[in-house]
Amino acid sequence: MKKISIIIPCYNVERYIDQCVLSLVNQTIGVDSLEIIAVNDASTDCTLDHLLALEQAHPQSIMVINCEQNGKQGRARNIGLGYATADFVSFVDADDWLELSAYEKMYKKAKKYNCDAVAAGYKTETSRTSSPMGPNGKSDQYYIIETDTERGGFVGVDFGVGFAGNLYRKSMLTDNQIYFPEGYYYEDDYWYVLSMHYIKSAYIIGEDFYHYYEHPDSTIHKRNSLHQLDRAYVEKLKLEELVKRGIFERFPTLYEHEFIRRHYMDMLYVLFTQFDQCDCDYARALHDETYHIFPGYRNNPFIMRILNGKGGAYMKEVYEALDQEFTDEQISRLKQMCLTDSGDWMQIRI
Repeated sequence: MKKISIIIPCYNVERYIDQCVLSLVNQTIGVDSLEIIAVNDASTDCTLDHLLALEQAHPQSIMVINCEQNGKQGRARNIGLGYATADFVSFVDADDWLELSAYEKMYKKAKKYNCDAVAAGYKTETSRTSSPMGPNGKSDQYYIIETDTERGGFVGVDFGVGFAGNLYRKSMLTDNQIYFPEGYYYEDDYWYVLSMHYIKSAYIIGEDFYHYYEHPDSTIHKRNSLHQLDRAYVEKLKLEELVKRGIFERFPTLYEHEFIRRHYMDMLYVLFTQFDQCDCDYARALHDETYHIFPGYRNNPFIMRILNGKGGAYMKEVYEALDQEFTDEQISRLKQMCLTDSGDWMQIRI
């Protein structure tokens, strides 16, 4: 019986996939303990050839699933989860890699503390050379979540690099129907937020294990690309799901603010910084839709802090504008503030 199923969505990653998979087959937990499920998402380069060669080298531990049509990462991960047989699953991006002791250490914590999830730290890499890893100065943290107060605190912790490289109990995911939205980019935030509401016990190891590769061609950094607009649509999907599951009514102020910040403020930041020309009509649509959903936003305690200047001049101006007519002139002024007020950029998590 395999201990961990590792799911890797693969699309045109011929340059990276060997390093990623080799960091898995050489794990100290032993390759025989791992079920590596690589989902080729209709790649147009030689990714599939690389995967088949890796599968041939490790037929008992690597499974290649080939998709004829591209469904983006969410669909690929859902497909992989359907094939997973181990009690624990992990999701790894094909251009990233892990320290060789990562899964042995995480699995031991999962078993010792009977955890639904285990996470560790990460480092951002700008080349294919590994940065020094190990203890990151943070203490190990163990969480048991039984009340809404404890849940409210837990959903705010930094749980690894989002979800990549973490361990999750498979039954926790499937029993609660925690799946990725399909056909959209930025599906990971939707999945991550849902998962944080069903984890009953978790452990965070105070070491860095995951090498997160950041490069100019990555999805998040491509300029003038319409896929950036998927962020706003996924936020609406997430809000609808939180309402449907009764999570929103338990944490209304938290997720009202989260939606306004991500669907409105963060998306303005994207329009201002990731596009050469800001689409004012689209900015207006975001503004109007957000205010229509939450017209009483000024009473939200999180937003009241920003309106009182706790987040800086730019953020205050953005929130002040939400219940006003959003003119081209106002949008232009906000863009200039965004591009010049570098201190406020640090307040915006996208």
